[in-house]
Amino acid sequence: MTLTNNGFNGWYNNTLRDSINTDAGKADLDWMIKNKLNPTGWDYNTCYGSSTVLASSNFPALALTAYQNKIKFGIAFSDASGVDKAIAYNKAQTDSRKKLAFIVSELEDYGTGNVTPAGFKALLESESVKVRNAGMRFGVYNGWTKQWDVVVKNADFLLLHCYIPSSRMTSGANIYSYVQGRLALVASEAAKIGKVFPVSILFSCEPEFGQDYYKTNPWLKSGDAFMTEFNAKATAQMKQMLIIEGSYIFVTKYGKVSKP
Repeated sequence: MTLTNNGFNGWYNNTLRDSINTDAGKADLDWMIKNKLNPTGWDYNTCYGSSTVLASSNFPALALTAYQNKIKFGIAFSDASGVDKAIAYNKAQTDSRKKLAFIVSELEDYGTGNVTPAGFKALLESESVKVRNAGMRFGVYNGWTKQWDVVVKNADFLLLHCYIPSSRMTSGANIYSYVQGRLALVASEAAKIGKVFPVSILFSCEPEFGQDYYKTNPWLKSGDAFMTEFNAKATAQMKQMLIIEGSYIFVTKYGKVSKP
């Protein structure tokens, strides 16, 4: 099985916010279409700068063009107001093709994160309900939380950090080993509540991570290398309780350096 045919591939986009009110985001969308991670299926691209993007009168038409090219948009949020803006935007759209399809939590409850563990739990519990009631999927971007139970219980999918240097990305074994322990924890929590849980592996094309690797390799090669290792090495519980749903890449600013 390869990731190309799976369900949740996409880009983190941090460049649309800078162009949405200049060329109406046309050049940015053209790049996203050219660099779709799933050439024949859907990409699910998460936008940063949601206040700017969603407030722009240009965004609904751009979202429609994206949809016509098999790209659906979501937004990243770090507080409840971001969720409220996304829900309000969708309510204003009479054409479902212009609507956001999902929302992704940017909350990090570890290191120098932007929320405490208690705040992380509270926001995931409250905002996931609001998002689902509004007809969208609720995702979590995370790497090192100690609250995988909270993630599995409240999220519809996880974007799991796999940020390693280009020199290590040439090995599928290196990629797999970097996320193996965390995938086992996620699978264990999923088994406790009987929830088969979707995960997309999130790579980075920042200069210190995969930028050089992606200059000479297809976007999905890293994900497919991971999948080969997962199929061979994952435990029975991991294979039973996890759906490896796709490959995700952070972020368009540096993607345009790897593949202009």
